[in-house]
Amino acid sequence: MDLTIFFSPVDEVIYESISSPASFFKNIKVYTEKIPDIKDAHMAILGVKDERGSQYQGTSAPDEIRKKLYNLKRGTGSYKVIDLGNLNPGHDLDETYVRISEVCRILL
Repeated sequence: MDLTIFFSPVDEVIYESISSPASFFKNIKVYTEKIPDIKDAHMAILGVKDERGSQYQGTSAPDEIRKKLYNLKRGTGSYKVIDLGNLNPGHDLDETYVRISEVCRILL
């Protein structure tokens, strides 16, 4: 299944200033122009910009987390991490939950 129907790419502003080759960002595959291959991935990151059903307001949380995470130093070990971008929210909260469930099913 084509995961691009579920996700929006990661905004370039989040990673454009990262230059260290040892950064977490430089060592993962991120959905920018093309969705990363999920085959053999050990971990997938995805953001959910849907505040419905939450006591917190604002949809910037996934990107704020990425700004911090991407700048961290890469850990040791061999692993394949992909960032699928931000899930496009459903028409209602239940549809968003169904989308999350479907993506998890595909990844597993």
